[in-house]
Order: sequence, then C-alpha cells, then structure tokens
Amino acid sequence: MYRELIKGMCAELEEALLGIDEARLSQLVDTLLGAKRIFVAGAGRTGLLMKSMAMTLAQCGLPVEAVGEVTTHAIGEGDLLVIGSASGSTKTMRLFAETPGPAGLLWR
Repeated sequence: MYRELIKGMCAELEEALLGIDEARLSQLVDTLLGAKRIFVAGAGRTGLLMKSMAMTLAQCGLPVEAVGEVTTHAIGEGDLLVIGSASGSTKTMRLFAETPGPAGLLWR
C-alpha cells in the first residue's frame, strides 16, 4: 500500500510540474531576481506555504520578507509583493491585491 501511495503522489507531482508554462516560469524568475526586495503574503495554510517560499528564497540569497511579521520593513519602490490565496477570496489578501502601490512598485 505504501508503494502505491508514493507512486500516486509522484504521478500527481509529475502532472503538476509538467503543466507549468516554461515562459511564465522564466518571467517569474526574472521578476523575482529583478526586485529590490520580495514580500510574500498569505493566510492560513497558504500563508505557511508562502513563508516556506520566503525561507527558500532567502536561502538562495534573495532579499525576502514575510508580510505581517514584527520585523517586516515597509514595502516601497522596486519591491515585489507575491500574494498567495488558495480560494482567491481571502479578504486581507484581496485588500493587498486591490491596494494601489507606490510609484515604481512591482505590483503583480
């Protein structure tokens, strides 16, 4: 049973990874590398995934901060905000997405 479970999980991961559009992935990487600082935000389980993303980006040497932490700096010109929401309707994340940013902010 264990082996079947692992095979099923690997098949799902393979399907998800092969479904990624390489041009969009390249654009994401370029955007992340071009940002002055990267801010990540999410709530609940998605928030935990976003913090995991922040940790991975930090381990790669990129300047990254998790929104809502006591040490988070103010977002500014040249910074990138990456928002995660599984439902797309989390009120705080929608508010972040709908708030106009300062001039020059990489708001995606």
